[in-house]
Amino acid sequence: MNYRGNPDTIPLDPALKYDLVVHTLPPVHKEDITIIPGKHNIIALDAPQGFLQLEMNGLNEYKDLKCIVRKKGDLATFHIQDFAKTTKYITGDYDLEILTLPRTSINNVNIKQSHTTKVFLPEPGLGIFFLPSNGITSIFEEKNNKLELIYTFSINSSRETIVLQPGNYRIVQRGVNLKQVIYTKEKSFKITSGLSTQVRF
Repeated sequence: MNYRGNPDTIPLDPALKYDLVVHTLPPVHKEDITIIPGKHNIIALDAPQGFLQLEMNGLNEYKDLKCIVRKKGDLATFHIQDFAKTTKYITGDYDLEILTLPRTSINNVNIKQSHTTKVFLPEPGLGIFFLPSNGITSIFEEKNNKLELIYTFSINSSRETIVLQPGNYRIVQRGVNLKQVIYTKEKSFKITSGLSTQVRF
C-alpha cells in the first residue's frame, strides 16, 4: 500500500519472472509471475486474515509470557506471540505452545476471517518451596499416571517461589553427595488457581 492506502504501483521488467512474498503471519507466496508489456498488471493474492487473542482467567503472575505459534501439525515455529497482545494471522488452524510452567499445548485453534479467536488459560498459582541445603531437588508434574520433569532448583537454593499452572505435582530431593535411591525424599502437592501453596520437607 502507498501513503494514500491504495495498492502500490511499481515498474517491472517484463522479460523476467517474479516471485512475490507477502509478509503476513505466516507469509503468503506467489511464484513465477509474468508481466504483460505495456499493460497495467494486477497481481492478486488470497490472504484472508483474522485475530488471535490470549487471555488469562484471572491474574497473570508470569513475567513476559510468550506463546509459540505453529501451523497445524507442523513442528516449525513461524511466530512467537506476546501473551498480552492480539495478533493477526492468515485464516486456518494452528497449534499453540504457551510457555507456562509446565508448558500448555492447545492444538487445532481456528482463525476465521475478520474474527477474533480468544484462547483462555486457567489462572496459575504459586508454589513456595522451603528446601534442605545442598540437595538436588526437582519438580515433576503428575499426569496420566506418569511423572514429567518440569523444573530443577539450584543446588544452593533454600527457598524459592515458582509460578505453576493448577494441577498435581511431586517434589523429589536427594543430598548432593548421596548416590543411593533410598536417600531420596519426595512429597506430592497440589497447585490451585489464585492460591499460594507452601511445600516443606
